[in-house]
Amino acid sequence: MIGQTTLVFDEPSVKEKNEITVEVLNVKIEKPKISADFEKLEEMLRKKLSASMFLVDEDGVKAAKLVATEINKLSGEIKQYAKQKIAEMYGPIAEFEEAIARLVNLCQETRNEILSQTKVFEDQTRAECLVDLKNELEYQYDKIGVTAEFRTVQVHDLAIISNKTLRGLSKKATETIVDRVIEAKRFQELVSNRRLTLEGTCLKAGLMTSLTETNISNFIYERDESVYTKKLFQVINNEIARQKAMEEAIIQKEARRIQAQADLERKAAQEKIEQSQTIPTQPSRPTLKKYGMGQFTSVVEQKTQLKEGEIEIEVMATFKLVIKEKQEGQIESQLVKRFADAGFKTVPKISHKRI
Repeated sequence: MIGQTTLVFDEPSVKEKNEITVEVLNVKIEKPKISADFEKLEEMLRKKLSASMFLVDEDGVKAAKLVATEINKLSGEIKQYAKQKIAEMYGPIAEFEEAIARLVNLCQETRNEILSQTKVFEDQTRAECLVDLKNELEYQYDKIGVTAEFRTVQVHDLAIISNKTLRGLSKKATETIVDRVIEAKRFQELVSNRRLTLEGTCLKAGLMTSLTETNISNFIYERDESVYTKKLFQVINNEIARQKAMEEAIIQKEARRIQAQADLERKAAQEKIEQSQTIPTQPSRPTLKKYGMGQFTSVVEQKTQLKEGEIEIEVMATFKLVIKEKQEGQIESQLVKRFADAGFKTVPKISHKRI
């Protein structure tokens, strides 16, 4: 709870604040006074340098270079001497800066310790606030009726010091959670309505079979209703186009089947007409010769020799049978066998058709 972490530093009073000021240092600065005989050195330099000036000719080039080198060396010695003296003057300033740095560090170390303990306190308070926020969120979920699928509200951004009070959460934090849960409930109802109306929308648009949630899973949770509707009808229109293509293919296939059937019937009718117009001739009739296991073979015989009082006739009979479908291919052979067993000497011409 708030107040469990105690800072080790007591807050200074106004009086104490006023007593600790930088003026306590009482720094007194005396301007440095530099005493040096510049005029004497300058006079000596002028004489020396004037004596060094001469007209350089072919014989004095080497000597002139040596003189120039000595003058440059003297210039460097003057600069180095000045730096040494300035360093001597800067000594008190360096000591002053070092003392000031110690005082500043003392203040910063104390400040950092205070901030460190403050951070511990604030982190603990924010953690406690987050726990209270999550508990309140679950309570509002149950109260408002949000299902597990839509319990996606985030409250981490509300875990701040100002939202934590001695009594729990601040009023503002609680109201914010309620608003967010209500919005989650609205979205839950929106998605539920989309699921309920999906079939009707699809059938009304012209689909023979409704889409399923799998078909729209990548946008059913779209929060913008206009975007959802646009994407839904894109899928519906694609399915309608595919459905029409399938229907057209089925129609064309059926048309080809009907045409092929009509062609077969027309050909069969033409053959029947041609057979009826042909003058029949006395066909030769094969006789049956019996072998073992009830098998027969047909042998073409000569034209039947009729005795006095005998005639040769052709018998045609039509009758219906009910058989199993797998026996259909055995009808002719079975009937031929029956005719042979009955004593008929010729092989009958047998055919059948479904009715």
